[in-house]
Amino acid sequence: MTIGGVDLPAESRLLLALASGNRDAERFADGETFDIRRENADEHLAFGWGRHHCIGDGLARMEMRVALEELSRRLPHMQFVAGQRWEFSPNASFRGPEHVFVIWDPSHNPFATDRP
Repeated sequence: MTIGGVDLPAESRLLLALASGNRDAERFADGETFDIRRENADEHLAFGWGRHHCIGDGLARMEMRVALEELSRRLPHMQFVAGQRWEFSPNASFRGPEHVFVIWDPSHNPFATDRP
């Protein structure tokens, strides 16, 4: 069999790295750039595809939405640390940053109960 111009001998084993598929230049313009407003942003492989689609997809999306909405409501002035170096987990299955540094001034929190 030949896949992408590469001949594979019979009984070859493949490792499919879904994270690299989300950066496929043939599918996503400037795939290395995080852009949730990209026209085809919903065509990612984060939850698998077809019969291998994650059954927890809906719950995971809802949890992330609630977390991000609450975080932005309580810390609207939070910002990424400028010039930080992005280091990614050395993992073949999941690709995510090792850390994300942010700054905020608790005295500017919109809810008095969240202020020092």
